[in-house]
Amino acid sequence: MKDILEWLQKLVPWLAGLAFAPKLIVSAMIVLFTALALVTIWTPPPKEESAQPAAPVYNQVAVRYGVTLGWQLSLLDRIDDSPLPEMKQTAQELKGQIHALLVQDKFPHAIDSLSTPQAINNILTYYGTTDLEKHTFVLLGIAGQRTSVIGISDDKAVNDETQRLAKSAVHSMDSSVIREKNSLAQELFLKKPKNIENLLDVFENWNTRSF
Repeated sequence: MKDILEWLQKLVPWLAGLAFAPKLIVSAMIVLFTALALVTIWTPPPKEESAQPAAPVYNQVAVRYGVTLGWQLSLLDRIDDSPLPEMKQTAQELKGQIHALLVQDKFPHAIDSLSTPQAINNILTYYGTTDLEKHTFVLLGIAGQRTSVIGISDDKAVNDETQRLAKSAVHSMDSSVIREKNSLAQELFLKKPKNIENLLDVFENWNTRSF
């Protein structure tokens, strides 16, 4: 501090002896540097942005397609061998809807001659090697449909097996698409979506809340 005062004591006489024009320039420079220093001192530091990751954004067409296809495949798997005439009629309608979805997506393999489990396996194998996002949401549709019927049976063993199959579908999802599989499975067991639209809402709310 003492050195600064001595320097100022020497500087002031020198400045006073300058001609008008240089004195004006030096004065302007001093004012400018002082203003910059005050701005720097009084400007608050920028707030650190939250490092919280954003919720993943999915292709909504792929989401709806996969969930719809998966739900219908799972429902067909449940009723295809039923001896009841109304169930047989529903199964035929489901096969037509599934066929239309696959044609719309240019699915390259014929599945008409396959059993329902074989058809499901072929569809999952195809999307698992060509489109991980669609593959994941077909599995979500399967898992959602299975959770919707947990508790319907009076047989605990049947309900436990249905829950196991639903959880298996979730855990078969690709980790690059769905990271929090256990959390998603618990959400499905809690909400037990009753239809495709309900499942889409459950997933969207879970996805937003999980990040």
